[in-house]
Amino acid sequence: MATGQRKQILERIAKSSVSGSGNSLRDSRGRLVVKRMALEDGFNGTRFVMDTIVALCAKIPVTSIKTGQPLDITPHTVGEEVNFVWMLDKHESAMGNIKDLVLKLFGEAESDPVELVESLEALTESNAGVGMVIDYSTVRKETKANKVEIVIPKWETVEQQNPEHYKKWMDSLKSAAQTQPAQA
Repeated sequence: MATGQRKQILERIAKSSVSGSGNSLRDSRGRLVVKRMALEDGFNGTRFVMDTIVALCAKIPVTSIKTGQPLDITPHTVGEEVNFVWMLDKHESAMGNIKDLVLKLFGEAESDPVELVESLEALTESNAGVGMVIDYSTVRKETKANKVEIVIPKWETVEQQNPEHYKKWMDSLKSAAQTQPAQA
């Protein structure tokens, strides 16, 4: 991705309005550790990606919006990878969703757009967010366009005390996975 194009996208995120976000996170409440954040060009356009590892997760009561019936949703397991992708060319709301995430990650209510662009650059170019943590709780929402029920995170700030601790923890998970015998 060209430097000028990259800077324009980061500026659009910094100047956007915060709204909800969509992804494949299961209904739950918990804590995620940032493994990677990136701004990428892909087949379907430019996307913002955040890969995380589940540090804590709890089951929550869930009711279907469409049926009003309770749902039995199995929460994520500790150590499981959860990935988020925001398609920037297709969904203008993605900009605000990313801004909300980054502001909550840094514990800020609002930020100067220039400073936010600098933070976004560090997070996506040099992966400065590795080991940072963010809490979430999910809510269900029905999309306006096609009336599909989705699960969205509501981000909550966590005081960033020791990202190195979480980096080591993620490395230990990776090492343990590599030493596990293959399952038949």
